[in-house]
Amino acid sequence: MIISGRNMQHFIALLLLGFACFSPSNSLAGEKPPKAFLAIDGASGQELLSESPDLKIYPASLTKMMTLYLLFDDLSGGRLKLGTRIRFSANAAAQPPSKLGIPRGQSITVEKAIYALAVKSANDVAVAVAERLSKSEKSFAARMNRKARAIGMSRTNFVNASGLHNRAQTSTPRDLAMLSRALLYKHKRYFKYFNAQYFRHGRRTVYSHNNFMKRYEGADGIKTGYIRASGFNLAASAVKNGRRLIAVIAGGESGAERDREMMQIMDKGFYLAERLEKPRYAGIAPVSLDFQTGEPAVPPTRDFIAQFLENSSEDKDPSTDYQISEGDTDNDAAPIYASQLGALSSPKAARALANRRLAELGPVALGGTLKVKPLTLKNGKRLFRARIVGLTDDQAEKACHILKNDGKDCLVIRP
Repeated sequence: MIISGRNMQHFIALLLLGFACFSPSNSLAGEKPPKAFLAIDGASGQELLSESPDLKIYPASLTKMMTLYLLFDDLSGGRLKLGTRIRFSANAAAQPPSKLGIPRGQSITVEKAIYALAVKSANDVAVAVAERLSKSEKSFAARMNRKARAIGMSRTNFVNASGLHNRAQTSTPRDLAMLSRALLYKHKRYFKYFNAQYFRHGRRTVYSHNNFMKRYEGADGIKTGYIRASGFNLAASAVKNGRRLIAVIAGGESGAERDREMMQIMDKGFYLAERLEKPRYAGIAPVSLDFQTGEPAVPPTRDFIAQFLENSSEDKDPSTDYQISEGDTDNDAAPIYASQLGALSSPKAARALANRRLAELGPVALGGTLKVKPLTLKNGKRLFRARIVGLTDDQAEKACHILKNDGKDCLVIRP
């Protein structure tokens, strides 16, 4: 077929239009991915600031937070151990990058799989975990959706364990913030893996590309995500002055831009959070009941927390590992209880410790504040006791129970 000059121009124009319409960089709307974000108070779930928090987005590798949630469920339930081996099928081994590159028939430990998902965001590992936990990725996706509904993620649908692009796999910043918060409070002992900057695999050191973690003071998790259709996504957690914020941003045009915007969101969020008299249970609160079951019911209240504490096992008071000089008494006037977290050599270190523990305990220490009290030993040495004060008796007992289960020091101080 011979095309004339004028017809050739029309043909080329149509051809270019066709390339534009079918470009893989286009989102569902045929444009660049929309931006949306949400920042919440970590303890209460109260919304602090947002833009289109219920907008449907592609979660990309933030999907792996749910994959890890279910893996942590099985670890907590005793169905797996950190040393359990996960074998790779041909299907798992064939997944596209980012991947760890495990050949078919070989295996890694559960703990290595956790690092590979949290740090490397390995798609092959996500599928291997799905097949290990539920026989097939399809049945695992069904389990992911059941858990999503259980923790209040009403606008999310999972079809795979990795976050590789599928038009049916969608979520929202609000749902992903719920998931981040649920991971923190339901699986606190495993949340440390989201803080890892690298892990060793054979002779290789695999580094995290979550630069927000390295650049923002107080950042301690969670996960990055990217596919072309979603843009650059990030779920983040940070702690300052005893308060934790959780934020999710979607649709970044680059990793660097996304990180800068997350820093601004966190800064504004902490500014607003400091103006809250006390953390209030409002906005996003369905994961509040996952202290025991992960099932939502009603937003938590002091009555609920007290009932939960009453039904929990308690530890006896531990003895102190230092001598208190005569006359050194606690003169707090109000009849309140405290959890003492340790005695350190400087008030700055004691305050930092109390800040960390207050953030870790979250709703269990609702209404508590940090306090540093000096202590003079018989030999004249001076220590500074880190405490969370203003607690009920039950709260103080439960706080120490949780911390000691994690191998951390804690002593209930009674009025």
